[in-house]
Amino acid sequence: MYLRSRYAWAFDEGEIDAFVSLFVPTAVLDLAEWERFEGNGEIRKGMLDQMVPPGQPRATLQTLPFKSPADPSTITSM
Repeated sequence: MYLRSRYAWAFDEGEIDAFVSLFVPTAVLDLAEWERFEGNGEIRKGMLDQMVPPGQPRATLQTLPFKSPADPSTITSM
């Protein structure tokens, strides 16, 4: 639950460094039908385009549901 909160907070606040720090360097962020980013560099570049800069109005992820699949090293949005 703590990881999910940090993920949502970093995205909501536009804190790209905090967001990327939640992933290991070789992580794959697969957003299903939207995008797939491999490695911290791609995650940073791809998510920076999705984030609203700090201080700007934005939607929030705080209520986005997650499930833990059989592989505990992944988090999948529903």
